[in-house]
Amino acid sequence: MGALYGWDTSTTAGIDGDELDTSGAELDDDRAIAEDILRACSIPTGTLPHAPSDTVDVTGLVGRAMSPAERNTAARAIEATLLRDERYTAVYAVVTYSVATGLLSIRVTGETDTGTFDLQLQQDGSTLRVVKTGK
Repeated sequence: MGALYGWDTSTTAGIDGDELDTSGAELDDDRAIAEDILRACSIPTGTLPHAPSDTVDVTGLVGRAMSPAERNTAARAIEATLLRDERYTAVYAVVTYSVATGLLSIRVTGETDTGTFDLQLQQDGSTLRVVKTGK
């Protein structure tokens, strides 16, 4: 299936669940968007030579309590990063931290040319994982 913005392959479908899918399977648009948001939120800014400002690494926030202002700042940084990408026509992010569980969660909702999306990222050890996708 051809994607609206080109072909993409999974970076979370490898043998251990966190590496490149070596089968070469193509992703549909919904899965490509979910994986793109996961990468955008977990790769340090400046790491990608071809897109140095297209990521905002929030994994540094994993495992530490944040004030409401810090959570708001992180959410606005995610929104600004994603909105620089032409695929997103609207993005809204909410960052939460549970004192009881010590887990960081990020909910990103928005629109692309192919429809709406609702994505939940959650702390998984020292990184993030996709825990929910939907429309």
